[in-house]
Parts: sequence; C-alpha cells; structure tokens
Amino acid sequence: MGGGIGILGAFVYAWRALRGNETDPGKLYRAQMLGETYKFAVVLGGFALVFLGYKDLAALPLFLGFVLTVVVYWMALLKTRN
Repeated sequence: MGGGIGILGAFVYAWRALRGNETDPGKLYRAQMLGETYKFAVVLGGFALVFLGYKDLAALPLFLGFVLTVVVYWMALLKTRN
C-alpha cells in the first residue's frame, strides 16, 4: 500500500505539473508548485485512508514501501542525468 501511495502521488504530480505546453518560466514554476501541492495532499490523504481503514496495520512496512518507491524515482532521475 505504501508503494501504491507513492505511485499515485507521482502520477498526480505528473498529471498536474506537466499538462499544457507552457513556455513562460513563471507559469512553469507555478505548475510545478501546484503539482507538488497536489502530490502532498494525495500522499497525506492516502496515508490517512490507510490508517483509518486498517486498524491492525503494521506501519513500518507501509512506510518502507513508500520510501522505497520514492528512492527508486530519485535513482531513476540520477541515472537519466548521467
């Protein structure tokens, strides 16, 4: 579930931040910030739903799944820059 929350957050970010064909730097910056805001809201909401829906949840594997998903994104970005 943690990995799913990470993937959903990344999808929402990409959907919001990368839509449109803007060339103005100010508009691009605002789109990125709005994408990050949406992503943050989705991640918080996802964790809230999981914790409310599953009372006997083991939190450590949930957070590890989320963190590993985010780390994989970072590693992929580093790999594409080289």
